[in-house]
Order: sequence, then structure tokens, then C-alpha cells
Amino acid sequence: MVDPIVAGQEALDIVEEGLSAEHLGPAMWRVADLDLVAAEPALRRLLDRKFGAPPKPRQGRYRWSQPLALRWSETEGRWQHAVVSALVRCGTPASIERLEQLIAEPRTERNVRELARLAIVRIAPDRAAAIAKALLPSGLAGALNNGSELARGVEALLSSSPIGARDPIVALFLLDTAAARTAVFAVVRVANLTVIGEAGLMRTLLRLAELRRDGELFAAIARKIDGHVSGPPQWNGSRYTSGPFGAQTRAYFRRRVARVLRRLGRADSPHYVAMATEMLLAYSDADAQAPRHGGKHTSHWYDAFARYHVLNDVLYGQSPRYERANYARSAWRCTTSYRPGDPVPAVREERFAELWDAAPDASWRLVRDGRAKPVLEHATRALRANRTYLDKLPDEELSRALGSGHALAQRFAFEIARERPMSMSLASGALASELDDAHAWVVEWVLDQPDAALKDPYLIALLVTGKTSGIRDAAVTLTRARAMDNAVARSAAIRAIAMVLGMPDAAAERATGAVETFLAVLAEPAREVSVEILRDLIERSKG
Repeated sequence: MVDPIVAGQEALDIVEEGLSAEHLGPAMWRVADLDLVAAEPALRRLLDRKFGAPPKPRQGRYRWSQPLALRWSETEGRWQHAVVSALVRCGTPASIERLEQLIAEPRTERNVRELARLAIVRIAPDRAAAIAKALLPSGLAGALNNGSELARGVEALLSSSPIGARDPIVALFLLDTAAARTAVFAVVRVANLTVIGEAGLMRTLLRLAELRRDGELFAAIARKIDGHVSGPPQWNGSRYTSGPFGAQTRAYFRRRVARVLRRLGRADSPHYVAMATEMLLAYSDADAQAPRHGGKHTSHWYDAFARYHVLNDVLYGQSPRYERANYARSAWRCTTSYRPGDPVPAVREERFAELWDAAPDASWRLVRDGRAKPVLEHATRALRANRTYLDKLPDEELSRALGSGHALAQRFAFEIARERPMSMSLASGALASELDDAHAWVVEWVLDQPDAALKDPYLIALLVTGKTSGIRDAAVTLTRARAMDNAVARSAAIRAIAMVLGMPDAAAERATGAVETFLAVLAEPAREVSVEILRDLIERSKG
């Protein structure tokens, strides 16, 4: 484990010796990654520092050969950017006055002002509304409680004036209410990365999200940049250009996103797992490509997710089967001893496994909500050894994974569920899954415990509208053997009608079978359902 005092002091010692702005970054990153509040007094001193003679070369962790004797006018912006970035994570109320002065100074660069505002909001969250409203036009300020209206407003503003929209959108980021987040994510979705102003806004939001440890926004922007296609370079009259996010720029941001996560992991930061989780949830099996061979001059293969640098860096940073193809490239390749489809090694492959072990809730979230096979493989492997955590999972959580999770999640959840006593939550999840043995598990219980099954109208409706004919046949068998209570039957009929009306067009065959089973099992109690209820169900199905 990292000792934050020792590590932070090491970084501060370097900076206090007079390092130039060219070398300030690594030390400030370290202080910020550690959330080292004890560093705040030194950071405030550094913020007001003026450059003198260049420091003498030093041996140690941060080494340089010929320090640059840069003038203050050339380095002020970079120096302030680095120090204020650290104050976002390490600042206390003692820094607010200096940050306000920095915002008010005309020569302060725009990005430094934005960082200073974020630092103030993190130190004093109650000031977020006042700071944000000062940057918002009246039309947006009046819609702060309406997410959809706010989203339409900022989208229109972005379309008409990408550069002018920057302050209002950053203000909404600082405000961070549910409505404001809706608007910010709407901007991320519609932003055009070929337009300089909009591309610059995405860079700004990515940096701010990184410092606030806003994993959801960080992942959304990172994936947008990663998936951008700039096309071939175009001649602009003086040179060829690929626009704000050409191939080299995208490759840089891929490396940067992974580097941010690695720094947090090396600092044993609790934010590492949270940020990495959001990144992993941003991928799905639809992102996979066909595995391919590297060509006749190599024995390496490239697997389905080879092109996604941050995904591979998080999941396979300690893997014996994958390696980075080249420092300047974001692709990962198979080692010479592994080919796509070979057995998965038994060892853990992810970076910072101990941090994942300490955060089983995050791994379970990846199981429940993940949509990419490598993500599910990582999460289930991390959780299998934590039997204490799995035994405490509520039935409702297992049901959700069974009913709507990835195929691997369904299988993993069923392995846990089948060892428990049957509950309605587990039954509903199992029947909603794609697993034949999960369906059979519920059907067997229903036929063994008919009295208990006939008391639950929701379970009866699930059987009547089941995914397979075997499930629906169990409903017929159950109700023929015993009579249902009238109230239970009416409730089951209403629920079954609602389920059939809610089925998508692609489930036409299932709907037909469900109607046939409904008529065989619930036709009589359905006669007692009022017309008003039926109309309401039909209207809801349309909406």
C-alpha cells in the first residue's frame, strides 16, 4: 500500500526545490491522486511563485537533463494549471480567497479559471449555484429544474455558438444537479468533434470530469473520442489537417485515459475502481471485431477487443496472454503463446486486483449491468472467491441479473440462485432469463409446491406468458390440478394481459402462445376485469 504522507512529501520536496513548469506535472499529479490535503499550504505558495534561475540537475525520481530557464510570461498558464488542478483535489477553505483572485485576474487563462471554479465548488459545494448562475444566460437560468428543457437550450446554444456555449455548459457541469447532468450528457451526445469549438469543449469537460472523479461523464467523453472517425486529411490551403481529433490526437487521448486510471491505481485511490467501472460499462459485445492475424511477418493475433486501449489496460494489464502492441499504438495483441479462443488462464489478469477485491459492489455492478464478454469474465472471476459477499446478495439483485443481464451474468447469477430457497424474486428472474435449466428449476418447484404457487398472481402471470412452451404448459398443468382463488385469478389475468400488451413485435410467436395459454387458464376470471382497466392497460401499452 502507498503511504500518502511519504509519497506526497516526496513530490512536494521536488517542487519546492524550484522545478520548472515543464516538470511540475508529475509531482502535482501525484499530490492530486493521493488527495493529499496536507499539501495545500505548499500548493498555495507554489501558485504565487516567480521563476528565478533554473535549478541544478538532480538525481532521483523526477530527473531532467537541461532544465529550461523559461520566463514567467511563458510558463504562468501551465504553472497555474498544474497547481490549481492539484487544489481541486487538495484545497481547503483557506484557498478560496486566492482562487477567487485568480478568477478575477484578466490575464488568467480560461482553462485555469474553470479549474479554479471547480476547486471552489469542491471546497464549498453550497456556492455551486451562485457560481453557475453567474455564467448562465437568462433563458437557461430559468430552466434549471427541467432537464429536457435545459438540454434543448444548451443544444441550441452549442449549435449557434460553440465557443459561446462553453461557459454555460461548464456552469451546468459545476452545478451537477440531475437536470444539469441531463443537459451536459445531451451536449456530449450531440457534440461534433470536427468543429473546433465543440471539440475544445469536450477536452475541457474530460479534464474537469477527471478531476472531479466523475467516472460516468469521463467514460462517456472518452468513448466518444475513441469512436470518432476523422476521415482522411484535408488540404486547408496551407497544409493537410485531420481536424481537432485526428488519428494521432485520438491515440493520445486513449493513452491519457488509461494513464489517468493507472495513476489512481498506483496511489491506491478509492476512485480507481469507481472510474474504471464506468469505463468498462461503456463497452458492449457490439464493439467486438473478428479476431485477425497480424500478418505474414508476425506470429501475433489480435483478439475481438484489441483496439480498445483502456479496456485492455484495465482488464489485461497483468495478463499472460495479451500485451500492448507498441507504445505509440493503442491496440493490444495476443502473446505468441496464445490465440483467440484458447482457454482462459486461471490467474487474475487485471491491474490492481487488490483494489477490485476491496470493492465487491463494483464487481457486482459489472456483472449485473455489463454488456461486454471480457468485462463479465473479469467481474465474475473477481467475485467467485468472495463467497461471503455473494451469500449476502439480496434475491432482488440476483433476479435483475438473471432477467436482464448478459448471458454470462445470467449463468453466474443462476449458479448462486439455485442454491437458495425459491422466492418470487428468484422465480421471476429465472423465468425471464434465457437459461433452459433456470426455467426448468422454476417449473419443477411450481409442480412440487402447487399450493404456494397458486397464491401468487404474479408468478401465475409469468407462467402464462412464459418465454417457452414448457413454461406455459406448466401453467396449464398447475391450474388444472387445483382451483385458484377468485381474487388471485383476477389479479393474474390483469397482470398477464399487461405482459402480453407490453411484448415487442419481435416476440410475436411468444405472444401467440401466451394468448392461447391465457384463454385456457384465465379466460373465465378475465370476464370479471372491468372495461376501464382493460382500456387503461391498452393505453399504457401504446405509451
